[in-house]
Amino acid sequence: MDCIMADTYDSTPPLFADVRFVVISPPQMPDDDPGFTSAITALTDEGATRIALDPTNPRITNFKEITHIITKSVDFQDYDVALDHFIHVVKPSWIHDSSRKHRLANPRGYTPDPALFFHDVVLAFGDLPPGDIEAIQGMILAKGGSFVEHLSKMATHLVALDENDRYVQSAEKKDWQGKRVLPHWFDACLRLNRRISEEPYDVINAEIFRMNKGKPKPRNNAEIETALMLTPSLSPPPTQGVKATVFNNQKVMLAKDLGLNDQTRDAIEQLILNGGGNLATTVSESDMFICQYREGPDYVEAGLSPNTTVGNLSWLYNLIGRNKWTNPTLKLLHYPVPKHGIPDFGPGTTISISNYTGHARTYLEHLVKASGATFTKTMVEKTTYLVTAHDRSEKVDAAKEWNIHIVNHLWLEDSYAQNKVQSVSNARYTHFPSRTNLGEIVGQTPISKDALEKYFLKRPQAIREVSMEDYDDATDFVAPSTLKPGRRVTSHNPSSSNTPGPQTAKRVRSENFMTPQRRLTEQEIMALDSSFTGSSRASKTKAMSKLHDAAADIALYEKERKRVGGVTHGRDRARSNSVESDARPGKNPKKSPKRKAKEEEEESEETEEEAKTSTAQPRKKKVKTEKTTGKLKVIVSIYPRWHQNPSLEQADKNKLRNLGVHIIEDLPATGSFLLCAPKIARTRKFICALSRGPEIVETTFLDHCLEHKEIPDIEDHPLVDEEGEENIGFRLAESVERAHENKGKLLKAFQIFMTENIAGKFANYKDIIEANGGRCHMFNAKTKMTVPKNKLQGEVPNANQATPDDELFLVSGMSAQEKNLWPKFEEMARKAEMVPKIVKTDWLLNVAMAQKIHWDPSWEHVSP
Repeated sequence: MDCIMADTYDSTPPLFADVRFVVISPPQMPDDDPGFTSAITALTDEGATRIALDPTNPRITNFKEITHIITKSVDFQDYDVALDHFIHVVKPSWIHDSSRKHRLANPRGYTPDPALFFHDVVLAFGDLPPGDIEAIQGMILAKGGSFVEHLSKMATHLVALDENDRYVQSAEKKDWQGKRVLPHWFDACLRLNRRISEEPYDVINAEIFRMNKGKPKPRNNAEIETALMLTPSLSPPPTQGVKATVFNNQKVMLAKDLGLNDQTRDAIEQLILNGGGNLATTVSESDMFICQYREGPDYVEAGLSPNTTVGNLSWLYNLIGRNKWTNPTLKLLHYPVPKHGIPDFGPGTTISISNYTGHARTYLEHLVKASGATFTKTMVEKTTYLVTAHDRSEKVDAAKEWNIHIVNHLWLEDSYAQNKVQSVSNARYTHFPSRTNLGEIVGQTPISKDALEKYFLKRPQAIREVSMEDYDDATDFVAPSTLKPGRRVTSHNPSSSNTPGPQTAKRVRSENFMTPQRRLTEQEIMALDSSFTGSSRASKTKAMSKLHDAAADIALYEKERKRVGGVTHGRDRARSNSVESDARPGKNPKKSPKRKAKEEEEESEETEEEAKTSTAQPRKKKVKTEKTTGKLKVIVSIYPRWHQNPSLEQADKNKLRNLGVHIIEDLPATGSFLLCAPKIARTRKFICALSRGPEIVETTFLDHCLEHKEIPDIEDHPLVDEEGEENIGFRLAESVERAHENKGKLLKAFQIFMTENIAGKFANYKDIIEANGGRCHMFNAKTKMTVPKNKLQGEVPNANQATPDDELFLVSGMSAQEKNLWPKFEEMARKAEMVPKIVKTDWLLNVAMAQKIHWDPSWEHVSP
């Protein structure tokens, strides 16, 4: 051979030689992009190594071998774990651009992270000033986008000032398929931190410059359907013909707090098993943990585990319906909800929604309720916030006139995501692009993982579970506390220089514990709203009450003792002697009217100079509020001002007593009284008081008394709670009217049995039954009695009491211990020739609140 081939070769390694990748593709992440397969082929052709996933296991197990994950979405199980391992998660376009440039492109510009909302925008520029181009380039890069030097097929957007721009003209001639936008579009997106529709900002036909703008029309929102909160507990999912392969080789644990009936739980479990999944009994062995609330040791363990995905029932049903895995933290209502709402939200915070329609409106209504606030369809002057999709409506005009906060839905979503009410002064929450209905971007906010770690996912030893004794009687919910979540409280130190006075002292049980802010469940409310008669709790409460009664007298005694001459030889000897006598240890202090009046005059401590002046010339007395001649008795069910603040409560009660307003704990034997509450509440006090048909006022009545030192007109403070009426299914005014007719004998025809361990305490329900004229008996395994037929003696007072004479009721919960009693109760009833009715507490509470005997089949327990 005349010619010998040179013994040389190209030493340049393939472009993707160091890339070891996995692909998140069907069936885990279905993708219809025809270029997806070709991108993967190009990657392997140029030296990359594909790491195969186990087809029977949807999880990535070999992170140490992987450098890149190719996908079009972050919606896969191991996304967070991949980031923790510093693995690049990129879109297929990263492959194309790297091949075109003959170098590996920066993976940051190709992330599918929805937070970088320009991640799929490739921008070309028209004839813009250089300063504007630089500003937009910086903006587009910061939010995951990229740009090209000249208009080409790679560009997705062309930004120009008008249709006469030469690049716009060139795009028209070349039939370029991208979108032509004004620079205003980038500004609006940046203000909202969301990508909105380009349509109103189209260079050729810009809606934002039209003279007659009108209301912006709602546009399609592809995300919102998958973000909705479902109500799966109402009915079980279908099991026939459904195979949820999304559960393949997944161990799923259903938490105890889901509140599922047996039929629904069995159906869900069957779907998991049919789809190749398994049921886990412990958190440590589970891949998916399904619970309702963000609390409890199981939730914390699951949330802290990198191998367990935490979601709620709504998310679980989404998986079943779509047969596709999604990340529950990407949708606010797919993650367990805070059981007691978010701090500083509560029933006192009312939110109305305007200009959102369809699924977007439904989603926001659910979000309001999950946050712990009160949703109201009808906006009134007392409404706290108006959440609106644009600022062109009559509701918005009324809100401006009434000084109601006007915000877009991003404020609500961020408040929920961060577990903290966001400031309405943030311009992002009050920005309304002129031709955009913000309903198109509802449902895109994810749960903040930082907020979860800060408020919920704390190590068990770092938090203390709040016990029932930490709450005072008659409390329905926790109002915004003076102690924010995470603040540490130390026990009272008498020697401390900054020891709080009697009006600010906090009751503390131990040193250095976390005091989480929370609201109480309905069962806890019933348990707390009781007299605690005969218990150690009662003794403690009584002692504390006496201490607070004496606190003001003791302080006054110390003040008088410092005067020249001391207490016995001061300027008001008789009054001082009274104070000294009343302040003796062991004596129950009783304040005379004269001393009370004097204390009112001396609310602010006098300086020494004022004391001298008062001896030289008569001191001008403050004008006192004239006391009412009679005693106005008031039963208070829930007053947020007093929650966890017994010293303030006692001080307020003293002030109210001076006005003639006496706060009573139980129904008076005779005479009229007021019922005071911030909303309709299923508490012992509220329901018992309702049986007497009292005047019902809102807690603003007490606010007025304390602020103005006068008793206002009752008619100025009616309790109006349309939401509560709708939820419970009755009208408060009608119940009061019926109560007048019933005269406390609604349940006279009934003798009602109740399990000993009923949630909410037997004593509370017994009080409700007896307040309505019924007879209540405890039923347990030792109960032995012969029940006579429940015949009324005499005539039925009115139609409200009409009831079948042969029915015998047992009010029971669903615990195994209670269920075991059902057969025995049924046997006892049948021996007495009566029909056994085993019912939920809802039956009793609804009947008592409506003040009429009515029936709903859902109230009856079905015997196993």
